[in-house]
Amino acid sequence: MAEASPRVPRGPREDDLLGAWELETWRIVYSDGRPTSYPYGEDARGWLLYERSGRMSATIGRAQRPRMSQDNVRLATAEEKAPAFDSLFHYGGRWHVEGTRVIHAVDYALNPNFPGTEQVREVELRPPGGLVLSAESTSLSGTTIRHELVWRRVG
Repeated sequence: MAEASPRVPRGPREDDLLGAWELETWRIVYSDGRPTSYPYGEDARGWLLYERSGRMSATIGRAQRPRMSQDNVRLATAEEKAPAFDSLFHYGGRWHVEGTRVIHAVDYALNPNFPGTEQVREVELRPPGGLVLSAESTSLSGTTIRHELVWRRVG
């Protein structure tokens, strides 16, 4: 009897990601032992949308954002605009799956340095209806910085 080959985990299919996802948490874990951080607070809110057309959009922000003195943002002061900018993260573009990763090719973003970049995220599906997107980088001091975004499917 032939020995079974080890099972190789498959990456997600695009159909696994289609639809709307609501943020549960975004945390950053550091390999140097410093405390976990939460870029927009432990109660951050956000949406992630993947369309069959190949378009995606991600928006994350603080749960409690400061209000401006004007409803029209163009009439707000620079002092009001800075905290508004600092309390929201957004980009959109095209997406596709490669192996265990999803690639976001950014077309537009709140951060003007993002368009033209590819945002690569490891994908972990957590049934039922859970999704973890993560990315790691290494600081100049050698610390591994791991962003983990946990989402739950809507609908």
